Amino acid sequence: GASLSNAFKVDFVKQGGSIVAEQTYRAGDVDYATQLNAIKQKNPDIVFLPSYFAEAAVIIKQARQLAIEVPFLGTDGWDSSELLKFAGQAVNNCYFASHFSSERLSDRAKPFSDAYRAKFQAAPPPLAALTYDAVWLLADALRRGGSNTSTALRDALAETKDFAGVTGTIAFDQDRNPKKPGIILRIQDGKFTYLETVEP
Repeated sequence: GASLSNAFKVDFVKQGGSIVAEQTYRAGDVDYATQLNAIKQKNPDIVFLPSYFAEAAVIIKQARQLAIEVPFLGTDGWDSSELLKFAGQAVNNCYFASHFSSERLSDRAKPFSDAYRAKFQAAPPPLAALTYDAVWLLADALRRGGSNTSTALRDALAETKDFAGVTGTIAFDQDRNPKKPGIILRIQDGKFTYLETVEP
Protein backbone atom coordinates (compact mmCIF):
# COMPACT_ATOMS: atom_id res chain seq x y z
CA GLY A 1 0.00 0.00 0.00
CA ALA A 2 2.76 2.46 0.83
CA SER A 3 4.48 2.19 -2.55
CA LEU A 4 1.15 2.45 -4.40
CA SER A 5 0.23 5.47 -2.32
CA ASN A 6 3.53 7.18 -3.11
CA ALA A 7 3.23 6.43 -6.84
CA PHE A 8 -0.33 7.78 -6.88
CA LYS A 9 0.71 10.92 -5.01
CA VAL A 10 3.59 11.72 -7.37
CA ASP A 11 1.49 11.25 -10.51
CA PHE A 12 -1.62 12.95 -9.11
CA VAL A 13 0.33 16.07 -8.09
CA LYS A 14 2.22 16.09 -11.40
CA GLN A 15 -1.11 16.20 -13.21
CA GLY A 16 -2.35 19.14 -11.13
CA GLY A 17 -4.07 17.37 -8.23
CA SER A 18 -3.73 18.45 -4.64
CA ILE A 19 -3.31 16.09 -1.68
CA VAL A 20 -5.29 17.52 1.26
CA ALA A 21 -4.74 14.71 3.78
CA GLU A 22 -2.72 11.53 4.25
CA GLN A 23 -3.53 8.82 6.78
CA THR A 24 -2.11 5.37 7.46
CA TYR A 25 -3.24 2.28 9.31
CA ARG A 26 -1.71 -1.01 10.40
CA ALA A 27 -2.62 -4.45 9.18
CA GLY A 28 -5.18 -5.92 11.55
CA ASP A 29 -6.76 -2.59 12.54
CA VAL A 30 -10.55 -2.70 12.78
CA ASP A 31 -11.45 0.84 13.81
CA TYR A 32 -10.55 3.62 11.38
CA ALA A 33 -12.56 6.46 12.97
CA THR A 34 -9.49 8.55 13.83
CA GLN A 35 -8.13 8.46 10.28
CA LEU A 36 -11.54 8.94 8.68
CA ASN A 37 -12.45 11.91 10.86
CA ALA A 38 -9.14 13.55 9.97
CA ILE A 39 -9.92 13.00 6.29
CA LYS A 40 -13.49 14.28 6.69
CA GLN A 41 -12.23 17.58 8.16
CA LYS A 42 -10.28 18.22 4.94
CA ASN A 43 -13.38 17.71 2.72
CA PRO A 44 -11.64 15.82 -0.15
CA ASP A 45 -13.19 15.22 -3.57
CA ILE A 46 -11.93 11.61 -3.61
CA VAL A 47 -10.09 9.21 -1.32
CA PHE A 48 -7.40 6.87 -2.68
CA LEU A 49 -7.33 3.61 -0.71
CA PRO A 50 -4.61 1.18 -1.88
CA SER A 51 -5.65 -1.84 0.17
CA TYR A 52 -7.01 -5.33 -0.16
CA PHE A 53 -10.74 -5.88 -0.37
CA ALA A 54 -11.22 -6.89 3.29
CA GLU A 55 -9.81 -3.63 4.68
CA ALA A 56 -11.49 -1.59 1.92
CA ALA A 57 -14.91 -3.01 2.83
CA VAL A 58 -14.55 -2.07 6.50
CA ILE A 59 -12.98 1.34 5.86
CA ILE A 60 -15.55 2.42 3.29
CA LYS A 61 -18.46 1.23 5.43
CA GLN A 62 -17.10 3.21 8.37
CA ALA A 63 -16.56 6.24 6.11
CA ARG A 64 -20.21 6.14 5.01
CA GLN A 65 -21.30 5.95 8.66
CA LEU A 66 -19.34 9.18 9.20
CA ALA A 67 -21.11 10.78 6.21
CA ILE A 68 -18.05 10.67 3.95
CA GLU A 69 -19.86 10.18 0.65
CA VAL A 70 -17.10 10.91 -1.87
CA PRO A 71 -15.89 8.18 -4.24
CA PHE A 72 -13.07 5.96 -3.04
CA LEU A 73 -10.45 4.86 -5.57
CA GLY A 74 -8.73 1.52 -5.22
CA THR A 75 -6.36 -0.94 -6.81
CA ASP A 76 -6.52 -4.51 -8.09
CA GLY A 77 -6.57 -5.70 -4.47
CA TRP A 78 -10.26 -4.75 -4.47
CA ASP A 79 -11.11 -7.10 -7.33
CA SER A 80 -13.03 -9.72 -5.36
CA SER A 81 -16.73 -10.48 -5.06
CA GLU A 82 -16.08 -10.55 -1.32
CA LEU A 83 -15.77 -6.73 -1.38
CA LEU A 84 -19.34 -6.52 -2.66
CA LYS A 85 -20.52 -9.07 -0.12
CA PHE A 86 -18.92 -7.35 2.88
CA ALA A 87 -19.43 -3.69 1.92
CA GLY A 88 -22.83 -3.81 0.20
CA GLN A 89 -24.17 -0.45 -0.94
CA ALA A 90 -21.35 1.42 0.81
CA VAL A 91 -19.07 0.87 -2.19
CA ASN A 92 -21.48 2.32 -4.75
CA ASN A 93 -19.78 4.93 -6.92
CA CYS A 94 -16.28 3.71 -6.06
CA TYR A 95 -13.68 2.89 -8.71
CA PHE A 96 -10.60 0.71 -8.98
CA ALA A 97 -7.94 -0.36 -11.43
CA SER A 98 -7.73 -4.00 -12.42
CA HIS A 99 -6.22 -6.26 -15.06
CA PHE A 100 -9.24 -7.86 -16.67
CA SER A 101 -12.97 -7.47 -17.13
CA SER A 102 -15.21 -10.20 -18.45
CA GLU A 103 -17.53 -7.44 -19.68
CA ARG A 104 -15.03 -6.24 -22.28
CA LEU A 105 -13.44 -9.18 -24.07
CA SER A 106 -11.02 -8.98 -26.96
CA ASP A 107 -11.07 -11.60 -29.71
CA ARG A 108 -8.13 -13.21 -27.90
CA ALA A 109 -9.88 -13.20 -24.51
CA LYS A 110 -13.28 -14.55 -25.59
CA PRO A 111 -12.23 -18.22 -26.09
CA PHE A 112 -10.42 -18.15 -22.73
CA SER A 113 -13.49 -16.69 -21.01
CA ASP A 114 -15.84 -19.18 -22.67
CA ALA A 115 -13.65 -22.14 -21.67
CA TYR A 116 -13.35 -20.86 -18.08
CA ARG A 117 -17.13 -20.39 -17.80
CA ALA A 118 -17.76 -23.87 -19.20
CA LYS A 119 -15.45 -25.45 -16.64
CA PHE A 120 -16.22 -23.37 -13.53
CA GLN A 121 -19.72 -21.93 -14.22
CA ALA A 122 -18.43 -18.43 -13.41
CA ALA A 123 -16.72 -15.51 -15.10
CA PRO A 124 -12.93 -15.72 -14.99
CA PRO A 125 -11.40 -13.58 -12.23
CA PRO A 126 -8.41 -11.35 -13.00
CA LEU A 127 -5.92 -13.72 -11.35
CA ALA A 128 -7.02 -16.54 -13.67
CA ALA A 129 -6.52 -14.27 -16.68
CA LEU A 130 -3.11 -13.13 -15.42
CA THR A 131 -2.03 -16.71 -14.80
CA TYR A 132 -3.19 -17.73 -18.29
CA ASP A 133 -1.12 -14.90 -19.80
CA ALA A 134 1.91 -15.76 -17.65
CA VAL A 135 1.92 -19.37 -18.88
CA TRP A 136 1.60 -18.32 -22.52
CA LEU A 137 4.29 -15.64 -22.09
CA LEU A 138 6.60 -18.33 -20.72
CA ALA A 139 5.80 -20.69 -23.61
CA ASP A 140 6.37 -17.89 -26.13
CA ALA A 141 9.69 -16.93 -24.54
CA LEU A 142 10.86 -20.55 -24.45
CA ARG A 143 10.01 -20.92 -28.14
CA ARG A 144 11.72 -17.67 -29.14
CA GLY A 145 14.73 -18.19 -26.85
CA GLY A 146 15.51 -21.55 -28.38
CA SER A 147 16.65 -22.91 -25.01
CA ASN A 148 15.27 -23.55 -21.55
CA THR A 149 18.26 -22.00 -19.77
CA SER A 150 17.52 -19.16 -17.37
CA THR A 151 19.63 -16.74 -19.44
CA ALA A 152 17.85 -17.52 -22.70
CA LEU A 153 14.47 -17.31 -20.99
CA ARG A 154 15.33 -14.00 -19.29
CA ASP A 155 16.55 -12.46 -22.54
CA ALA A 156 13.54 -13.68 -24.54
CA LEU A 157 11.10 -12.31 -21.96
CA ALA A 158 12.93 -8.95 -21.96
CA GLU A 159 12.55 -8.77 -25.74
CA THR A 160 8.81 -9.43 -25.65
CA LYS A 161 6.89 -6.91 -27.73
CA ASP A 162 3.21 -6.88 -28.67
CA PHE A 163 2.34 -10.18 -27.00
CA ALA A 164 -1.42 -10.65 -27.48
CA GLY A 165 -2.62 -11.73 -24.05
CA VAL A 166 -6.14 -12.09 -22.70
CA THR A 167 -5.45 -9.14 -20.39
CA GLY A 168 -4.20 -6.99 -23.30
CA THR A 169 -1.12 -6.47 -25.40
CA ILE A 170 2.00 -6.99 -23.29
CA ALA A 171 5.59 -5.76 -23.67
CA PHE A 172 8.41 -5.30 -21.17
CA ASP A 173 10.27 -2.08 -20.42
CA GLN A 174 14.02 -1.68 -19.83
CA ASP A 175 13.55 -2.69 -16.17
CA ARG A 176 11.62 -5.82 -17.21
CA ASN A 177 8.33 -4.45 -15.88
CA PRO A 178 5.32 -5.40 -18.00
CA LYS A 179 3.71 -2.62 -20.00
CA LYS A 180 0.07 -3.44 -20.58
CA PRO A 181 -3.34 -1.80 -20.38
CA GLY A 182 -5.18 -1.24 -17.14
CA ILE A 183 -8.92 -1.64 -16.74
CA ILE A 184 -10.97 0.84 -14.70
CA LEU A 185 -14.04 -0.64 -13.04
CA ARG A 186 -16.92 1.17 -11.34
CA ILE A 187 -18.83 -0.40 -8.47
CA GLN A 188 -22.58 0.14 -8.64
CA ASP A 189 -25.63 -1.82 -7.54
CA GLY A 190 -23.68 -4.80 -6.28
CA LYS A 191 -21.48 -5.37 -9.31
CA PHE A 192 -18.28 -4.32 -11.02
CA THR A 193 -18.94 -2.48 -14.28
CA TYR A 194 -16.35 -1.87 -16.98
CA LEU A 195 -15.66 1.86 -17.37
CA GLU A 196 -12.58 2.23 -19.57
CA THR A 197 -9.24 0.82 -20.66
CA VAL A 198 -6.13 2.90 -19.95
CA GLU A 199 -3.12 2.28 -22.15
CA PRO A 200 0.38 2.58 -20.63
